[in-house]
Amino acid sequence: MAISFQGLLRGYETASRMLCRPPRSRGVYVPRVGVVSRLLHLLEKGIIPIVYGPRGAGKSTLLRCLANVGARYGIRVVYVSLYTSPPVAVGELPAALERRLQRLAERDARRRGTEIASLALELSRLGGILVVDGFDVGLGEGEAGGVVRAVYEYSMARGTVPHLVLVTSDAPVLQQASSLQVGNVVFALVWHMGRAEHERLVRELGYTGDVDELYRLTGGSPHAAVSIAELDWDVEAWLEAVVRPMVEEAVAELARLGVYLDNLDPDYVGSRPAARYALLRKNMLTRLVGVRLSEVPRADWIGSRWAWQLPVYKMLLEEKVIRR
Repeated sequence: MAISFQGLLRGYETASRMLCRPPRSRGVYVPRVGVVSRLLHLLEKGIIPIVYGPRGAGKSTLLRCLANVGARYGIRVVYVSLYTSPPVAVGELPAALERRLQRLAERDARRRGTEIASLALELSRLGGILVVDGFDVGLGEGEAGGVVRAVYEYSMARGTVPHLVLVTSDAPVLQQASSLQVGNVVFALVWHMGRAEHERLVRELGYTGDVDELYRLTGGSPHAAVSIAELDWDVEAWLEAVVRPMVEEAVAELARLGVYLDNLDPDYVGSRPAARYALLRKNMLTRLVGVRLSEVPRADWIGSRWAWQLPVYKMLLEEKVIRR
């Protein structure tokens, strides 16, 4: 059964604000139509995207929303999160397939990849799309590649590409990016909100202050904006409670590793293995690779190959930069 990608996109444009009511953002949802359009275009071309991006960029919220919209318009989009046990599933799914999805997190890398591909192919035959968020959850370091290779090999052996989206928020996976991009499996970057989207979000959340200053600190991160809103827009409280402790931990970890930084250009930091490893594990740094589903601004905290996940990380590290 063929899927109507254009029908799904039109439904998302029309109904996402009504159907998608994230509780943390007080039910405020800002549609990111460009991201969804580019993602569906990849699927229509027979590409399996590994969606990644900075933590808090809104990947999971957007994809759960797409599943809700699909259900409204009779298009099966099944979103499964392996971050919970048992896995959370959103979207209409036959009972037999749902039981198999519930066991995904128990599988080793190869068996998990084979099962994901099998489920995605069965769902594709029903005119559906499978989204697996946290496809690498619970696996050992370096094992995400086993999932991806099994997905690719299973689908190639059957001569059919499933409508499948793999999602990760684990920055260390990006260290394997070159080996994980096989055949029609590619990384696809979802960045933070653009300036206009970010302003729309914070204004609808009740912010009356300087939007430019907020954007300068958060880089358009919807998660960061919501976190500050939860603190009644007390930016200093957010810095002290959330951001500074993370930066302090990173500084201590770099010192323990004997890493001294006198340059915080993200491409320079990303080129140093020990620094890169520590900052990826803290989810403070991310790699820029693959197709870009959203625009990435030009800024001093974003390089050509690496970027700080939030500009405020670079700002605070500049206060504490470790020198020889």
